[in-house]
Amino acid sequence: MFIVRNILNNSPHRIPRQLTWLRECSEILDCANNLRGLTDSELKSESLKLKQIFAEQRGGTRDVVQAFSIMRDAARRVHQQEHYFNQLLAGRALLDGYIIEMQTGEGKTLTALLPAYVHALSARGCHVITANEYLAVRDHQFSKPIFNLLGISTGVIRNQDNRNERRVAYSRDVTYATEKEIGFDYLKDRLLIESEPNRMSDDETLIEPHDRPVHRTEMNAAIIDEADSVLIDQARMPLIIAEAIPADAGEVERYRWCRETLPKFRPEKDYLLDPQLRRVKLKPDGRSKLVLEQKSEGMGGYRWHDLQVAMENSLTTSHYFRKDRDYLIVNDQIEIIDQNTGRVIPGRKWQHGLQLAIEMKEEFTQIEQTSTTAQTTVQLLARKYRFLCGMTGTAKSIAGELEQYYDLETIQIATRLPSKRTEVKTKLFKTRAEKCNEIRKVVQELVEQKRAILIGTPTVQSSLELAEVLQSAGIEFELLNAANHALEAEIISQAGQPGQVTIATNMAGRGTDIQVDREVLSRGGLHVILSEMHFSSRIDRQLIGRTARQGEPGSYQFLLSFEDDLFEQLPIQFQKKVQNYSLSLKGTEVPSRAIHWFRSAQQKLEREHGQSRMKMYQHSTMLQQELESLGLIPEFLTD
Repeated sequence: MFIVRNILNNSPHRIPRQLTWLRECSEILDCANNLRGLTDSELKSESLKLKQIFAEQRGGTRDVVQAFSIMRDAARRVHQQEHYFNQLLAGRALLDGYIIEMQTGEGKTLTALLPAYVHALSARGCHVITANEYLAVRDHQFSKPIFNLLGISTGVIRNQDNRNERRVAYSRDVTYATEKEIGFDYLKDRLLIESEPNRMSDDETLIEPHDRPVHRTEMNAAIIDEADSVLIDQARMPLIIAEAIPADAGEVERYRWCRETLPKFRPEKDYLLDPQLRRVKLKPDGRSKLVLEQKSEGMGGYRWHDLQVAMENSLTTSHYFRKDRDYLIVNDQIEIIDQNTGRVIPGRKWQHGLQLAIEMKEEFTQIEQTSTTAQTTVQLLARKYRFLCGMTGTAKSIAGELEQYYDLETIQIATRLPSKRTEVKTKLFKTRAEKCNEIRKVVQELVEQKRAILIGTPTVQSSLELAEVLQSAGIEFELLNAANHALEAEIISQAGQPGQVTIATNMAGRGTDIQVDREVLSRGGLHVILSEMHFSSRIDRQLIGRTARQGEPGSYQFLLSFEDDLFEQLPIQFQKKVQNYSLSLKGTEVPSRAIHWFRSAQQKLEREHGQSRMKMYQHSTMLQQELESLGLIPEFLTD
């Protein structure tokens, strides 16, 4: 009754459809029980019969019930895991094209198999889109033996795969991949078709395999895991294909000169800081100083605007871009860190001169410049699918955006068991050092109690700072961040053991399963420490969701300071108010009522990021409409 009561607490207009789902899910349970007596080959035979029905587009409600029943029984046979009633409800909502909010630990990977199987039966292809490659590979490994039992082929797209391997993976009934891999492959296909339209329209058997598109001709169905991350957070950054071009020696020299000259420029007097946009703008005094400074001979001919942009970019990277927070240096290359996932974004480069400014900041000698060849957005890519749905643990707060951008309604699915998660009182401190000292004390106490501790940090830099504090106190720990992501599976597998301490960036907040030891559960479960508030409350909730899953005990606590990164992106006036308030306090610990400063800062950033997504949506929509009005198909957008 807990599930039924809560699922019907959604919008009233959905109640008739939900009542239908409830009836169908009861039928699925009965039907699945009847399948237990079949052999594996007989179950596969039933699956192949359904495949013929759906391939001929004759599938109806009874066939969907049969398909869900077959998948439930196949999961039981392969992994000894049967879909719970609420997972069946969630699967049914996905099949009807909803975004479902399903709390972390409730089995979204298992749930996704249900609609993926139904779409796979049509033989038109189904993409299961994940937030990162680690999850794509993991979910594919989990699902492959289940689908194999039912005569369904599967594939996975990895960053290192060549085009032939990708073509094979996309030809499978179900393909696991990230939105970046799918998007870039789509753009490359369009570039290939546009470059040789006549040859591509001829008999494809005469074309070399590496010259053919890798995608199917139709983008059929997509089931998006961590849908808020993929459809909302990642949508802020366009997907861009760029080609290497010879470095412009004059431009490189301009940026080198700006880097050497910028110490002469003073904030407020020569330039203005905009923390919200993370940009710097020269004032009249600064522009005059830029004109009067002695220039380098190697700068060549240039426009005044180009030099101003170079100086503003150089100042911007000096103030707002930090190594081990915004990027890593790997094999003499700048690797951008995704602020939403805490992971490196392979092959991604900043645009409009920022990349070159950072390379000058880090004193690179080998410079390779690029030119944009094609680009699209996640929003445009998602609209190309004939069918779209998704799931996440945090969708309610951005339900309006999901409906506006993608025409997707959101529905909440209740937990199977009541939550036993407890919140420990938040503590606030003036300085980062005082906060880190408190974290050390808390960790020492919990280790003595044989609890398992997960400490969440927003950046690589902050994770390293905290690691140094614990190390100096003789506390053993594991460190998980973008710099050592290859060890993720191993580190996470041990994170629930007695006395285990794990420091992790927010990459540990998405999709990772921490198996908590029974001894730890008997002592209160996994304890999560949030060492900073993220710019999005949804990412905080994802990290909190690592503990107390499936009715297990667990706890979490915020330990924050006024020196946290959260405040850096806010207006200078707001930062000064916070600083003045902090200076007025006596002692180290801040009154709990001051939490409103942190919540206010987080809400401001959430609004600004929402406005940024709206602008991108409006821009891409306007450009698409303009192209359509000219009789052009906006297959991809270029600068």
